[in-house]
Amino acid sequence: MSKRVLTTESGAPVADNQNSASAGIGGPLLLQDQHLLEKLARFNRERIPERVVHARGSGAYGYFEVTDDVTGFTHADFLNTVGKRTEVFPRFSTVADSLGGADAAGYRFNPFDVTKVWPHRYRLGVNHTLLAVNAPKATTARNYGRDGFMASNSTTQGRAAKNYEPNSYDGPAETGRALSAPLPVTGCTGTHEAPQHTKDDDFYQAGELYRLMSPEERSRLVANIAGGLAQVSRDDVIEKNLAHFHAADPEYGRRVEEAVHALCED
Repeated sequence: MSKRVLTTESGAPVADNQNSASAGIGGPLLLQDQHLLEKLARFNRERIPERVVHARGSGAYGYFEVTDDVTGFTHADFLNTVGKRTEVFPRFSTVADSLGGADAAGYRFNPFDVTKVWPHRYRLGVNHTLLAVNAPKATTARNYGRDGFMASNSTTQGRAAKNYEPNSYDGPAETGRALSAPLPVTGCTGTHEAPQHTKDDDFYQAGELYRLMSPEERSRLVANIAGGLAQVSRDDVIEKNLAHFHAADPEYGRRVEEAVHALCED
């Protein structure tokens, strides 16, 4: 029996579901990638308030303080002075019950891979940036958004405010100055596999994380993973998952496999 073909929402066959269309290898992503736009829309809007795989998380108010001189590496203003503090609200997200960060197992590590950053603004609506915790701190946002769920700025702008630019009512106007330098691109448009970098594979970081853990953390991690994996009904699916842990670290894989088999035999 032939495999069923993956399609877009309109039924067009999908040629590449692993890479987004870009302007050349490693170039900027293209708006013409309908499949990517559909996946982003689904991911952000499909289930409110939570996307299935992001079921748990917490956050904390605090500040980021510069403790060493890093001006040789960056021109970022918030990093330009030792002792400088910047308000932050970090969010700690997990996708599994496993203590010790098991959700990192098998995940690719590439700090420049922006396709792995998923904004969940649709849990709050289009006006999510009007909440104090999401609002910019170094400036005041000025645009022509005025309606929608939780439009708290309607008291100052009102429905009579203009929603187009330019206008004759002293509304915010474009600067005419480029926000960033032009980015040269080469190559053909299309879906391209991302170039591999040192230590940039699907298992290196997961193995490093495991090796950094204490013996107690490793034991909790193995027990939690095995507890869930042992409930899988298909042996071939279990074996595919065990291969990931073996690839991350030999001891990691061996311990998870032994724990799964022990639970399955009980």
